[in-house]
Amino acid sequence: MAKGRPRSFCPEKALEAAIEVFRRQGYDGASLCDLTAAMGINPPSLYAAFGNKEQLYRSAVEHYAAQIADRRAKALAKPKLRDAIDALMQYGVEMLTEGERNAGCLLARSAYGCDVTAGKAWSDVRVRRASATREIEDRLEQAKADGELPSDADTTSLAAFLTAVLEGMSGHAAAGADRKALEGIAHQALKVFPALGES
Repeated sequence: MAKGRPRSFCPEKALEAAIEVFRRQGYDGASLCDLTAAMGINPPSLYAAFGNKEQLYRSAVEHYAAQIADRRAKALAKPKLRDAIDALMQYGVEMLTEGERNAGCLLARSAYGCDVTAGKAWSDVRVRRASATREIEDRLEQAKADGELPSDADTTSLAAFLTAVLEGMSGHAAAGADRKALEGIAHQALKVFPALGES
C-alpha cells in the first residue's frame, strides 16, 4: 500500500517549493519528478493535495501572485509618484534577489515560456499579468489627476513600459544578473521616465 503524506507535510511550504521549481524551469520544463522531489512528497500525495500538474501550477500562480500583489500595492501607495515608481522598481529588485531565488518572476517567465496548450494555467497567467499592469496604470492616472503627470500623458504606454522593465529585470535575474545590475536597470528606468526626472 502506498504511503500517504508524511505528518510534516505542509501544503503551503510544498506549494512554495513548487513555485521555485516553476520559476527555475518553467511550466514545460518542470517534471513531476522535479516537483515531488522539491516538495518532499510522492505523486499520490501531490495529486491528493493539488490535483494534476496544471492544477498545481494554477495554485502556484495564485499563491505567488497574491504575495507580490501585496508588495506592489504598498509600493504604489506612496503619496508621490516618483517615490511610488522608485518603490515599485526596488520591490522588483528585492523580489528577484531574495535568498537563493534569483530565478526570475514566475508570472514574467510564464508569460513568455508557458506552453499555450496548458489551457486554464496559461489564461491565469495572462489575467494576473494584465491586472498588475492595470494597477500601475491606475496609479499613473491618479498622478495625472493630481498634476504630477502632464494632462496628455499616455498612461497606458507608460504602464506597459514599467511592466516591460520589471519583466526585463526578471529575465536578467534568471540569466544570473546580480543585485547591483538590477538596481542599475531600476535607476535607468526612472531616468528615462521624463515626468519623474531628478529635480
